[in-house]
Amino acid sequence: MINKNKITVAVITYNSESTVIETLESIKSQRYDIKAIDVIVSDDGSSDKTLLVVKNWIESNECLFHSLVLLSNTNEGISQNCNRCFLNSNTEYVKLIAGDDVLHTEAIKCYLEFAEKNKCGLLFSKLRGFSDDIDSSWDIPLDTDFFTLSPQKQLNSLVFGNYLPAPAAFISKKTFDSLGGFDSANKLMEDFPFWIKAFSHNIGANLIDKELVYYRVGGISDAKKILFNTNYEYCVLTLIEDQLIPKLNIYMRVLARQDVLVRKLQIILALRCFNNKANKFSFMLMKTLGLLSIVKLSKVFRGMKSQGKSYFFYKLKKLNIL
Repeated sequence: MINKNKITVAVITYNSESTVIETLESIKSQRYDIKAIDVIVSDDGSSDKTLLVVKNWIESNECLFHSLVLLSNTNEGISQNCNRCFLNSNTEYVKLIAGDDVLHTEAIKCYLEFAEKNKCGLLFSKLRGFSDDIDSSWDIPLDTDFFTLSPQKQLNSLVFGNYLPAPAAFISKKTFDSLGGFDSANKLMEDFPFWIKAFSHNIGANLIDKELVYYRVGGISDAKKILFNTNYEYCVLTLIEDQLIPKLNIYMRVLARQDVLVRKLQIILALRCFNNKANKFSFMLMKTLGLLSIVKLSKVFRGMKSQGKSYFFYKLKKLNIL
């Protein structure tokens, strides 16, 4: 049964003891009636002091919200953790946020106003990236043209990559229920399989043209050490082959299969020739090999033509190569 309150903010945590308070305080700082907000913190089996930190915060702040609940679980992966939040909510909308990200003070107000006005169950805002201080945040590139496409064309565009800003997603309970939630069998990612299901069921993604979430960018130094997160990459490729390609037209299937072959070749060469270790030479070689993919090549030129930058050049910048 849906209650009279519209919104649940669900905080997803896993070993988030050093960052979760900033996330929770950003909910508390919303320019919205927080007495009308339900808050769920769902922890996925943290081994640090996340639970203790959250419990102490709840004791000091539970009277401020409509409800404030902590769910403690064994480690079952991010997809099941997200499902748990939706299943324990009884509001029309759920805003998921990781326990290291931060909401803009206008976030909940803007999300709700847009969703109610446009009658949409899947929407996104823009993001700003930050490391430690949101006052030093930066713009994260986003292809806004994507959100003007029909759901089928959005599905086709996933061939070019999953660049939807998942931390900025806002989902209605109705949409979640109609799609059967997130794929709990996939423990490494919750977003990409959900977008595939949504677009293939004619549920399109909408965009609020505002930066409403601060996304904490971590592990840049770690990212420099390896070329590929192989477990994650193979998970993505399997998802594309099993769930995305069968839903595409013949032309897009050919492009997607060719791209998958190139990406597998990159991973094999990275492992065999460089032991998956990243340096300027191996990184640039892998990116150059990636241009054998028609998908990657067209994406680079599309980015250069549209905004003078593409995700490729953005990554080069973040890795201090440009």
